[in-house]
Amino acid sequence: MTKRSVVIGIALALFAGGFFLPRSAWAVPAFARAYNEPCSTCHTAWPLLNATGREFKERGYAWEVGEPEAMKKIAKLADLPITFPLAAVVKFRPYDKKDGGDTKLRALHEIELFIAGNAWDYGSFFAEFELEDEDSFDFKTAHAAGGFHPYQWGNLLLAYSPVFHCSPYNTLSNGRKLTRSGRRALTEGGSSKVAIDSTAQNVEVCGRDPWTNKVFYAGAYSADVDGDFEGEGPKDWSGRLAVDILPLEDLKDVNLSVGTFLINGHQTDSTGRALHFDRWGFDLEAAYMGANLLFAFVRQEDDQAPGMALATNNLWYVEGLYAFDQDDMKSIGLPLAAIVPNFRVDVWEKADGTEDFTDLTFNLSVYPWENVRFYLEYFDRVDEPPMADEPSRVTVQVEIGF
Repeated sequence: MTKRSVVIGIALALFAGGFFLPRSAWAVPAFARAYNEPCSTCHTAWPLLNATGREFKERGYAWEVGEPEAMKKIAKLADLPITFPLAAVVKFRPYDKKDGGDTKLRALHEIELFIAGNAWDYGSFFAEFELEDEDSFDFKTAHAAGGFHPYQWGNLLLAYSPVFHCSPYNTLSNGRKLTRSGRRALTEGGSSKVAIDSTAQNVEVCGRDPWTNKVFYAGAYSADVDGDFEGEGPKDWSGRLAVDILPLEDLKDVNLSVGTFLINGHQTDSTGRALHFDRWGFDLEAAYMGANLLFAFVRQEDDQAPGMALATNNLWYVEGLYAFDQDDMKSIGLPLAAIVPNFRVDVWEKADGTEDFTDLTFNLSVYPWENVRFYLEYFDRVDEPPMADEPSRVTVQVEIGF
């Protein structure tokens, strides 16, 4: 039995055990202030969305289509939320060390600013700005979007974002991960350098069927990814379909969603030639009380140089976590909001499937308060090709939301 098989077997066993264990959560603090709701209303574990959080996002950061007047009118003309829609997350990383490397003291690691909310009854706005030590704390726009949400079945977003920004599910977004390390199925871009999580100028339409309330769809028309800020490059198409199989009337505590997706387009290479690419796959998200299971498979198909065959790579991850909430903490005498262990296996390919990788991530997050998180994370690449060594890494991080 290979090392990869042992790791995957342990991971699946942990997921199976954790999934049936006996919930709390956290959010962008501005939303909690605006609606006088605990962050746990929308989140299983900050920033992971629960079913209520998905509905809130789909409706344009509102509880219902066309927000009640009581939540509006900071001024009649602006028609904005009463609470100013600004939030911030500050991240400190006092310890970050790769095996065999120097210990990094990244005391102040990153500042994230969020402006988000609902306006003009059917409108939404969202913008995330970042200042990070890796970029010398230069101010940059991570992504931004404006939306129009007149109906449950029909929404329009104009965005500089990943193509599935409007999708409320956690599986295809690294923005809603709990770990330092990214999900490789979403961050790797194949030979055309187009990853699921790539940022691009795009127009998105999305909605949910009004009859069963279980089928979600999304589509996007996008330009070149990463760096083509004016959208001059080749244009791409993408689609997303997800179905909420559970809950049912007799299984109200269990959530299960399955989905599929496709991205088709062209990306300009360094010589100016437009390379064709396809991305397709499927995903699954399940939750029971505080336990969550996430899975996604991505198939990459990329043009290479003229006369060369199509390059194909397969990537997938499986991730499990359990949120021990405040009631659990009280039962054992700990004055904490939550403790959340998180475990993920990433299996992925490069170079037309000739290079195989397996990454292991374990993260333990401790929330002394709903808007404060301490975590310890261990990362190790347990399987990799020769000459592609990635040392294990230990990270300690503190995050505070305002």
